[in-house]
Amino acid sequence: MKNVSLDNLEKENRGAALPENWDAPTPEDMESQAHYRALAGRVSALPEACREIPELKFLWEWSDESIARKLGLSEGAVRMRVNRGRALRSEKLKEGGYERGHFK
Repeated sequence: MKNVSLDNLEKENRGAALPENWDAPTPEDMESQAHYRALAGRVSALPEACREIPELKFLWEWSDESIARKLGLSEGAVRMRVNRGRALRSEKLKEGGYERGHFK
């Protein structure tokens, strides 16, 4: 999984220097970044064996078809693993006292 992430970073040229005309992020951008960090935290909290497909799906925004092709799986298997990841995430949130939009 780590290699897939590194490959994606390299493909997107994220290691490149910022352009000279780069502007600081707007508050909307900051909210989006906060959402991304929260999502990344939830995905990274999954057990390693369950993490790769949700990472590709939700963080890298790959299609089920692309994930299936990359990992040699059927699209149905990808969807099933995405659903398992969602269920694990929900279970972890409940364990932390969070259920249906609020803390107990």
